Amino acid sequence: MKKLILLPLLFLFVFVQKVNAQNSDPTLEIAIFLKAKKRIKDPSIVVYNESGEKIEIKSSTTDGGRILLYFPFGNNYKIVVEREGYATISFRVDAKLPSEESAENMSTDLDLKMIAQPLDGSIETIEKPVAKVYYIEKVGMFDFDWDYDDEMSNEIRELEKKIRDKNKAFEKEQKGKEDELATAEFEKQKKEEEAKRAAAEAEKEKQRLAAEEQQKLADDAKSAAAEEEAKLLEEKRLAEVARKEKEAELKRLAEEELSAKLAIEEAKRLADEERKKREEEEAKLEEERRLAAEASKKAEEERLRLEEETRMAKEAEKAAQEAEAEAARIEEEKRVAEEAEIARLAEEKRLVEEEKRKVEEEARLKVEKEAKEAAEAEAAMLAEETRKVEEAEAARIAEEKRLADETAKLLEEKRLADEAKIKKAEDARLKKLEEERLAKEKIEREKAESDELARLDAIKTAREERERLETEKNLAEEAAREKIEDERQKRLAEEVKEKAVKDSLRAAEIASIKALAAEEERMAEEERLKAEEASRVALQQKRLEDEARAKAEAEKEKREAEAERIAKETESARLRAESAKEKAAEEKRISELAVALEKAKIDSIQKMKIAEEAKRKEADLVIKKRKEAVEIAKKQQEESAKKLLASTEPDNVDITKLQGAAKSTYLSTLVDKYGEGKHVRKITEKNRVITIVVVVKDSKATEFKWVRTSYGGNYYFKNGTSISRTQYGMGTS
Repeated sequence: MKKLILLPLLFLFVFVQKVNAQNSDPTLEIAIFLKAKKRIKDPSIVVYNESGEKIEIKSSTTDGGRILLYFPFGNNYKIVVEREGYATISFRVDAKLPSEESAENMSTDLDLKMIAQPLDGSIETIEKPVAKVYYIEKVGMFDFDWDYDDEMSNEIRELEKKIRDKNKAFEKEQKGKEDELATAEFEKQKKEEEAKRAAAEAEKEKQRLAAEEQQKLADDAKSAAAEEEAKLLEEKRLAEVARKEKEAELKRLAEEELSAKLAIEEAKRLADEERKKREEEEAKLEEERRLAAEASKKAEEERLRLEEETRMAKEAEKAAQEAEAEAARIEEEKRVAEEAEIARLAEEKRLVEEEKRKVEEEARLKVEKEAKEAAEAEAAMLAEETRKVEEAEAARIAEEKRLADETAKLLEEKRLADEAKIKKAEDARLKKLEEERLAKEKIEREKAESDELARLDAIKTAREERERLETEKNLAEEAAREKIEDERQKRLAEEVKEKAVKDSLRAAEIASIKALAAEEERMAEEERLKAEEASRVALQQKRLEDEARAKAEAEKEKREAEAERIAKETESARLRAESAKEKAAEEKRISELAVALEKAKIDSIQKMKIAEEAKRKEADLVIKKRKEAVEIAKKQQEESAKKLLASTEPDNVDITKLQGAAKSTYLSTLVDKYGEGKHVRKITEKNRVITIVVVVKDSKATEFKWVRTSYGGNYYFKNGTSISRTQYGMGTS
């Protein structure tokens, strides 16, 4: 009773385990910790599969800063870790389990060192993976390759040393630049102070020379004022004479300009009339051109449509030829199969007749032997023997028939016995295999339990050893980093002390130069005040001279402005008159040319009309011929489609043979048969493959077919009608 209760519970437990396994596939969890001087925030982690394609996997982050990645079993992965300011690193994960291991959730951890880029802005790269994680059969768990980790640790230490050397060189270079800048700043201040002192001396000399120059200018101004007064009177007289002459010239040019304007207005009127006529003709011509363009466009569209139909007809003709070849091939295969079947039946008949002849021969020999023995034993009984011979003959015939029936029965019994024997042997073999499998599973299960205990002990020991080695390595690395940092801080303190001493010496030298420059500036200021007094006296004299000169200049400018105005008006009037004459002549020439052009355009329009009419008639004739050719091609295409779509499968319906209501009924049955969506099936024959796609949308079915022949031909059909490859692709997408 207890066994009967435990058995359903066992099945229920197995079923629940299977359901849980289906709902959540097991994964390998890797806990990654990125080590650096300061915590790495928001690193970029990209996962690639063994084909090099970027993929998305489940991931999360713990409060302690570890990144958890979950890898499905059975694949190889490459993981790339990037962060600005650090060298990009990668590591590989082989998540494949041995064939004897069952997939279950597993986990391991991995510490990765992030290396800061050099301070000089150069980029260092690590081409090789920094770690490799795989299943270690000895310990029965996933872990990183320790030997490879030792190899990469050496390379990483070399890279860190290279970066430290670069940083030292960069800091040394920066220190040199700072010293150069400090020296340059000191030299700059020194030069500025020396320049100020030299400028003060130059300013003192300049002020003295300026006072002497001002005095000389005051003396020259007195004599220049008298000369300007006399010159001013003469220029007034000459300006009056010139004004009167210009006024007379202006009057004459105004009369010429008026005459030219009248001529231009007349030419404009005539040109406007001709322009209106030309615009009307151009509008009419433009309308005719538009109609001609529309007709040409329609003819071109018809030509393209006919070319497409012709192409499809040629494809259909080619398909028909291939269909005929396929039909001939099928007929030949059918003939060969029939001949083989006839030969097989003839051979079976021959074997039966041979067996029958053998039985008859044995019966005949037996009868002859019995007859001979009867003749020797009863020589006197000849009449009785004759009777017996006749009876034996009848018995022989019956015996032959019986033997033939028994032979057929024996053959059938032998066949059934052989089948039963084979079945019995197979059942025994399967039973034995099942027993062996159960025994093997029991042994493996016991061994697995033992191995699991050993594996767990080995994992615990390996983890403890690895953690101890990792702790020792981290402490050694931290001590080395602290030592390097202490040395760098000592070096920086010494450099700061040296810089302070240099800055103190430079400040004392600059203060001495500033004192000398201040004394030079004081002496220059005294000279400047003396020069200003001399300049004030000279300026007073110069002001009186400038007032006289300004008065003379004003009069002169007034006269020159008046003369210039009159000259400009005269020149402008002359230019306007000449321009009016030239414009009138040009307007007349343009008007005459427009009349000639209009006449030529009208003649050209008539010629274009005649040519367009001829082209239209020619296009209509070509379209008519092409339509006739297309109708013939369509009929050939329909026949070709019927041959090409004919399948050797008896259950396949040839839609090309259906018309009207029969085709609609067939398509309705497809809706009931398949339901909404796209449904694909293939028929593979010797020399071709037929792909049938039934698309059911909004309770309406459409049957697409793609025939791909072994000769390289590809043909597409929709409800039995040939279509292009593009139409097939759009209809089945």
